[in-house]
Amino acid sequence: MLKYYSQNILFYFFSLLWIANDSIFKVLFPGWITGKISDVIGLTFTPLILTGIFSLLTKKINPTILFWFSVLLTNLIFIWINLAQESNNQFYSLIGSNESLNLADKSDLFLLPIVILSLYIFNRSRIFFQNSTLKKFCILVLPCLALLNTSFPHGRSNLQDIFVLLGSAHNKIIQLEPKETEITTNEFVFKFRFIGKNNESSPVSVEIPNENEIGIEPCPNPSNPTKENGNGISTYDESNKGKFQNYSIDFSKDKNFETIEKTSDCTDSECTIDLQSLSPGLYFWNVRTRYLYRSGCQLYLENFLVYQEIHSFRK
Repeated sequence: MLKYYSQNILFYFFSLLWIANDSIFKVLFPGWITGKISDVIGLTFTPLILTGIFSLLTKKINPTILFWFSVLLTNLIFIWINLAQESNNQFYSLIGSNESLNLADKSDLFLLPIVILSLYIFNRSRIFFQNSTLKKFCILVLPCLALLNTSFPHGRSNLQDIFVLLGSAHNKIIQLEPKETEITTNEFVFKFRFIGKNNESSPVSVEIPNENEIGIEPCPNPSNPTKENGNGISTYDESNKGKFQNYSIDFSKDKNFETIEKTSDCTDSECTIDLQSLSPGLYFWNVRTRYLYRSGCQLYLENFLVYQEIHSFRK
């Protein structure tokens, strides 16, 4: 009996970790670790979840057969979504997801041997697949929610942002292309996505207050020329909202962007940039949001950094 309860707790714990990782940690701490956590848990538990669901539908088929069918199905889908970006898009279109942030990553295919861990858990938890329908249902609810959540990244499975877990998220830029690739042409179409902390698809923009509403003393007329502050050293503070102007992409040979080789403005999240002036070498790129805002009676233009995972390309 103790073994039975420990297995249930294991399912619940990793399901909650799976949900928290995909809905919170990937947004707050984007990177290799949070990406692989989701892949490892998914590859380990998806065959077990599918075996549990299939065993609800039939009692005549041996659970071992259902398990190996689930492993095959899971691995085929995992290969499908990571082999190429085109096949990745096809899969998520097939399941009705309107997400455009799912990226194919061939390096993930090296995780396929994780099936050994899934097999180990299955061999130790066969009693689960002999439970009553009600017990199976109770155990499977949370893992199924986790599986649904990972299919719609960043809490977009429409379940109230997976219990409002996204409330602590930051605004974020997802860099789509280029990503660790070589560019042989003088022009390239850079693609990225903006995700607001409340799931906005573009930066929040507000109208700038009238000059006479700034303070007790009226602002000078005519007003002072707008000051260009360039790249801000801090991230955009939503308590000091301004009017969104456009995006700005910086290119640097330094991952910390201490020196900028080129800056290009983008009116949309997909823009063609001329790279002819860049000398051959490895370049990192990041995206900023350009805002016009007022401080006192002075208008400022500034490029604010947005949370993002920095990728590179070689020219």
